[in-house]
Amino acid sequence: MNEKVLIVIFVLIFLLIYTGINYFVLNQLAKYFSWHKNIIFYLFLSFAALSYILASMLEANFGNIFTRIFYILSATWMGFMFMLFFILFILWMIGLFIKLPAITGIAALVLVMIICFYGMLSVGFVKITEVKLYSDKIDDPISIVHLSDLHLGPVHDKKFLEKAIYHTNKIDPDYVFITGDLVDGRYQYPLGYFNPLNNIKSKTYFVIGNHDAYAGTERVMNLLKNINISVLRNQEAITDELQIIGLDDSENKTSVLNQLENFDINNKKYSVLLYHRPDIFKTAASKHIDLMLTGHTHAGQFIPFNLLTKLFLGYNHGLYQIGLSSMYVSAGIGTWGPPMRIGSRSEIVHIMIYPK
Repeated sequence: MNEKVLIVIFVLIFLLIYTGINYFVLNQLAKYFSWHKNIIFYLFLSFAALSYILASMLEANFGNIFTRIFYILSATWMGFMFMLFFILFILWMIGLFIKLPAITGIAALVLVMIICFYGMLSVGFVKITEVKLYSDKIDDPISIVHLSDLHLGPVHDKKFLEKAIYHTNKIDPDYVFITGDLVDGRYQYPLGYFNPLNNIKSKTYFVIGNHDAYAGTERVMNLLKNINISVLRNQEAITDELQIIGLDDSENKTSVLNQLENFDINNKKYSVLLYHRPDIFKTAASKHIDLMLTGHTHAGQFIPFNLLTKLFLGYNHGLYQIGLSSMYVSAGIGTWGPPMRIGSRSEIVHIMIYPK
């Protein structure tokens, strides 16, 4: 299916669901606080439901301080609505059996405000996750930093990128692997925006994620043309220690698996597969790939979406094993949509592979 058609379908489905969430939340609050559902109510509902898509379009096309503020406010509102929906839905279920006082609505609002404030603060605290692996295919230890899902754009800017690189260089790894979603979407990226990537002191490899594709794969490639990183687009790189395979993200899983079949795995070298989504791990393991690095899930980003990522993708976050093959699903360092994390942590993954 055409990429533009997929984006239109995604936007329509998103609007349908998001309008429903906004209506449920505002309708429940109207009951708690005896609001009249008049023209003002429905105008506000319409604006709230359309705000994130509208802000995204304005930021993509005009990209100034005002569009950025509007984008951040609309993204924060979305997180607030999701959490309020979750809490109010539980209260609605309870209310089917017992009558709840009006103060319940106030308590829900205050609770969600506190949770969302915490969630916004938590994005700034990056966790360094240490992972140890062992292999008889290497003679000396190999140090890897795994970055994923930076989502650079209106929320996570150049300073955010510089902070990620600062933490990466402190680790001083042999390799840096970035498994997609370097950018958040079709936003304005000024000249020199990605120059901090040139400050990474290690060999760096990057693969395309779904948001990079939404932004336009060729546009992303053009933004990175003077950046000292290797972009693997259904390609491999052979180093003294590793066979590194990088695959473009795709909604078509069969297409990705076909691309993977094009590579002969060297069983005498330690093999690393870079792909944005974790859903092809079983096939990677069947090809005896030693390590697959992936992201995409954000570890759900905030409750209760961590349950949905495991349901739809089969994996949520962390280290997984099938036989002698390992996969690490990074929670990512950035965020998509709501600039908050609740029940997940922004992370940089440091993987040490030791000789067995």
